[in-house]
Amino acid sequence: MARVANHLELLKRVKSVFNSGDSESKTLALVLFGCWADFANDNAQIRYLILSSLVSPHDCEVKASLFAAGCFCEISDDFACITLEMLFNIMNSPAASLPIKLAAARIFAKFKCSYSVAKKAYKIGLELISNSSNEDILVIMLFSISKLASISTLLTSNLVEFLVSFLERQSTFRVRETVLRCLHFLFRNNPSLKLYSKFEAPDEQSMELSPSEYEAWKGDWTDDEMLELNKLFSDSEILNCIV
Repeated sequence: MARVANHLELLKRVKSVFNSGDSESKTLALVLFGCWADFANDNAQIRYLILSSLVSPHDCEVKASLFAAGCFCEISDDFACITLEMLFNIMNSPAASLPIKLAAARIFAKFKCSYSVAKKAYKIGLELISNSSNEDILVIMLFSISKLASISTLLTSNLVEFLVSFLERQSTFRVRETVLRCLHFLFRNNPSLKLYSKFEAPDEQSMELSPSEYEAWKGDWTDDEMLELNKLFSDSEILNCIV
């Protein structure tokens, strides 16, 4: 940052390139705006350029604006709320291409600027997961929502119960494996989860896991750690948390 003499002049010049350049120039400018989110997020004109580019007819511009929006969403509540509504529309739009929807799905992991925003994004994410039949979108959304929920034990607890229920309804190996990897991530990153969750950690016999699915769930845990995890959850009191 010490090398930047004047932030406003820097933004002004890149904005000029965006306004006068071709699609490639706009794409590069949007990526720069995202990288400069720390000092660009309060600039109303830059915000407008990013949000308006989310509905561009050029996919490369939309992907770049999604990147920039994700950077802004990590530090700005009001921008995150607007972006969340636009993401919901993109994910439900029949006109949006699959690559755009996949890029949009990845942004859900970015809504961590406050608990209230994270909770709202989490609920919308679960709705999208429940209503999606596209395997590629499901996989990305599951990973994104797991990363988002990991900021809060309450969100994590709720997500674990959702994932277990979701797992029982899935038949494809890829989605089942993704759910198990998400569960492994949540338990690994939330040691206090045993105080809130009524989930019983699976072993090779429970939930009819195949050997490869069990390995996806187990990850880098040892057999002794898996036995201890099952014991912790079987001994813990059930606390029903309404998120």
